[in-house]
Amino acid sequence: MTIKRVLPIVMILLTFAAQVAAEVFPVPAGWRVDGEVLEFDGENLWRHINGGADQFIACGFRLLTTAELVQGDLIVSVNVNDMATPLNAYGIYHLQRSDGMVPLSAGAASAATPPYQWLLLKDRFFVVVEPFEGDMTGEKGEQLLNAIADALPGDDTLPAELALLPERGKVAASERFTREAYLGLSELGHCLSADYLSGDDGYQIFTMILGQTGDGTKILAALPEKWQRREMGKLKVCLRTIPYKGTVGLALWDNRIVGVAGRPDAESTLEVLTRVCR
Repeated sequence: MTIKRVLPIVMILLTFAAQVAAEVFPVPAGWRVDGEVLEFDGENLWRHINGGADQFIACGFRLLTTAELVQGDLIVSVNVNDMATPLNAYGIYHLQRSDGMVPLSAGAASAATPPYQWLLLKDRFFVVVEPFEGDMTGEKGEQLLNAIADALPGDDTLPAELALLPERGKVAASERFTREAYLGLSELGHCLSADYLSGDDGYQIFTMILGQTGDGTKILAALPEKWQRREMGKLKVCLRTIPYKGTVGLALWDNRIVGVAGRPDAESTLEVLTRVCR
């Protein structure tokens, strides 16, 4: 095929890709797209998020669709990150959300630091809105987030897997999802965790989402030798001490892997673990 024939085909494909991107990008009423709607995948995300791409990719990033929206004198950049699953989106949302942000009501979760940044979680999408030119008030930003949430597909609810974590003693809004290397351990992946308090004692309870990681029995059997095996009645337990982080305990219970972290020693870890696995 000659170059003269190839070039028109390439131009047609590029035009089609731009049209598809424009169709799926949420453009609320009263706003218009300024320029092109661009897409970035895992291979070239670094071009748009210089220095921050690795964190998104570790959380299961699939595709970024981005553009500038204009309303009057106000120009904002809107980054719509497709994280492939609601849990992945939940994970990156909490990594990006700082403690000082003001909680909002848009989508499944949202927060802002007006007039600088607005964050939105909906289904598998994590959205970042930042003013580029002009002033965006808190009210205007929340209205835009609600409009974007309405335009995106999926549910305005938090991931159903959050119900796997026990409620008793759980610190409010402490739930997190870590797709890779929970507690810095490569063998602990797809872990849903939360902070807990019992009196003055704090620790974490977590569960591995086995639908994405495989069979629980095989996972425990494949743990490195640094994990100590114990049996507590019918409960088979694996323990490991992490420097400066305390002891971690794992058990296969109710067809899933349940874990406890942040306790100072094996005995206190086993105490909490057996209480959880009742």
